[in-house]
Order: sequence, then structure tokens, then C-alpha cells
Amino acid sequence: MWSRGVPDLSPLAWKGLPPTRNQKLATLAELYALTESTTLEAANWYLRRRVSPSRKSKALRATAAISVVIGALLPLIHSAAPSWVNAEWGFIFLALGGGAVLFDRTFGYSASWTRYVRAGLTLQRLVANSQIEFTKIYIATDVDCPTDLEIEALLQVIERLQKEASEIVQEETNSWTGYLTESVEELTRTTVRHTEMSPHTRRGDVELR
Repeated sequence: MWSRGVPDLSPLAWKGLPPTRNQKLATLAELYALTESTTLEAANWYLRRRVSPSRKSKALRATAAISVVIGALLPLIHSAAPSWVNAEWGFIFLALGGGAVLFDRTFGYSASWTRYVRAGLTLQRLVANSQIEFTKIYIATDVDCPTDLEIEALLQVIERLQKEASEIVQEETNSWTGYLTESVEELTRTTVRHTEMSPHTRRGDVELR
């Protein structure tokens, strides 16, 4: 869901390779720092975006729960004291509760909230694991004369972090677009079904016939 004040994700610029070949470790360290910063920025972006859907989801779910409880109690109150309240108000509150659930499903507040939290925490965990792995290899490497295997091991850590982070972002994007399409289709089906069941629609069909 769109949230005011949260900028879109954007790639970070890399300063490029060093001019000399004897700075391989410095190059890898710089490249890792760039990949780490990009992944952390994505993680924080998801965690910031969760705030607005979280509030709206809680409000809608609270509205639905309270409305259903009131809608179920009103007929019982009416049966005990008919003069206090009209039992038909129960249907209104039940409809209000159903509307809150439908509104939440259509705009995906609860789904967005859970997806944003899951994506943000997963990205943070990726960064933490890669930091440990990269540090272990880096401190065991001969700074003056790193071997090709050590260089390759460090590069694999960077590549794995970048690949897994990109897969998480892509999966979240695909999930959101799929959920949005399903929600629009469900809302369309619901609207068409209620339109066909409307008394005015049926009366119009009779008159046309």
C-alpha cells in the first residue's frame, strides 16, 4: 500500500573499481558495503511502509469484531426487552462488520502489513548472516597477498546476498500484484452478484419481458 512520506526504493551508485589491481580486498569490501547498504535500505523501506497498513488493518478488524458482536446481541436484547431496541439494527451492524472485512480484503491492508514485516525482517536476517560470513573470510585472508580462492569466497558472499535480496523483493512485488488482481476480480464478482439480486434489477427485468 502507498504510504505518504516513504520514498520509493532506488539503487545506490557505486564508485567503481580502483585504478590498481593490488586493491582487490578494498574493492570487495567496498562492493560488499554497497550491497549491504542497498539491502538494508530495502529492509527499512518495508518496515517503514508497514506502519500505515498496520493502523488501518487494526481499525478495520476492530470495527468488524465490534459490529459482529453488537449485531449478534441486538436480537437477544430485543427478545428480552422489545421496547428497548429494534432487532433489525442487528442486520445493519452485521452488514457493517462484513463491509469492514471486505474493505480490508479489497485494499489489502492486513495482507500488506504482514508481507512488509516478513520481507523487512527476512532482508535484515540476510544482511546479518552475510556480515558474519564475510567477516570470517576477510579476517582470515592475507591482506598483502590474497589467494584466488579467498577472493572468490568473498565474491560469492556478495553475490549470494545480492541475489537472495533481489529474489525477496521480486517475490513481494509479484505477491502484491497478484493479490491486487484477485481483490479487484473478487470485488467485481461481488458487485455483479448483488446487482443481479437487487429487487430493482429484477423488477426491471420483469418489465422488459
